[in-house]
Amino acid sequence: MKSRKESKIGQCRLCLEEKPLCESHTIPEFWFQALYQNRKFIQPKMDQKHGIQIYQKGIKEPMLCTECEGFLNSTYEQPIHKFWKENIKISDLNGSEKSHFVLQNLNYTKFKLYHLSILWRGHHAKNPMFEKVCLDEQHENILREMILAQNPGEETDYPIFGSVLFRKATGEVMEDLMIQPLKGTTEDGHDVYRFIYGGLNWLIAVSSNIQLEENTDSLTSEGRMILHKTYLEDDPRIAKLVKKWFKTFQTLPTSLLVEK
Repeated sequence: MKSRKESKIGQCRLCLEEKPLCESHTIPEFWFQALYQNRKFIQPKMDQKHGIQIYQKGIKEPMLCTECEGFLNSTYEQPIHKFWKENIKISDLNGSEKSHFVLQNLNYTKFKLYHLSILWRGHHAKNPMFEKVCLDEQHENILREMILAQNPGEETDYPIFGSVLFRKATGEVMEDLMIQPLKGTTEDGHDVYRFIYGGLNWLIAVSSNIQLEENTDSLTSEGRMILHKTYLEDDPRIAKLVKKWFKTFQTLPTSLLVEK
């Protein structure tokens, strides 16, 4: 009989070799800390039964071999999480009247590839949370090679934009909100994916040659990024989901909403 602890054998999505696979997080565990209740992560299901699914840790599934899991962790996740923990305290923005905020002194290579790796992992994830993340074969392969080679490309290659998400009613940054990634389209026809974690909207344009303004708000090679203020209440779709689930599960966090 197969042990429950025995690793699943399959193709690692990063190195493409057949190996035992780890239970890999799509969005790193770091961003789930504000979402737990009683040491568990509770995921409301957007179905007629209004059920829930409970995890001891953030969502994960077999995706990467041990070597590739370790590579992403040591190369991108640990440095970015350390930088964020030591230099960024989003809760300090609670009640701020500023219209925008500046992130600076970012490691362009690591910061960019960190977020691109989340997009790339979202494409391969099987959990319904990430069902809207669907890259074509060309972009998936380009991103995989960029991640492996530690090559962030030019600023116009898969540019990353961000904004701080506030609750207008209270002036608080919404660190405890994570919803299903959304897919949209830029004015010039490129796909763009929107993730919410850490109190921020993260937007990634899927193209290797995006036209950017001279003084762009997106992540620059100098390690600078401008984050504008956005409000939950100004996004009717998100506001509706939060209201619906808070009404149904008043004792549960509204941290993760999965649209069906």
